[in-house]
Amino acid sequence: MDAKRLEIARNYNTVIGDLVVEECLQHIDQQQAEIERLNRAYTLLVGSLQWYGSHQIYRSDSLHPSEIMQDEGKFACDALGEAQRIKDGETHG
Repeated sequence: MDAKRLEIARNYNTVIGDLVVEECLQHIDQQQAEIERLNRAYTLLVGSLQWYGSHQIYRSDSLHPSEIMQDEGKFACDALGEAQRIKDGETHG
C-alpha cells in the first residue's frame, strides 16, 4: 500500500472511531439523564411517604377508618402521579 492510501485509510479509521465514540457518549448522556429523572422521582416518592407517615399519627384519631383509607389512596395516587411526571421529564423545579 502506498503512503497516500495508507494515510487515507488511517484518516478513515480515525473518523469512524470518532463517530463511534460520539455515539457512545450520547447514549451514556441519555442514560444518565434517565437515571437522574428516576432518582428525583424516587426521592420525591420516599420523602412524600415519610412525611405522610409522620402525619398519620396525629390525624388517625379524628378520622373514620374509611376516611383514612380514602385519604391514603388519594395521597398514594398523587405521589405516584408526580413520580411518573418526573420520570417522563415533566419537571417543574
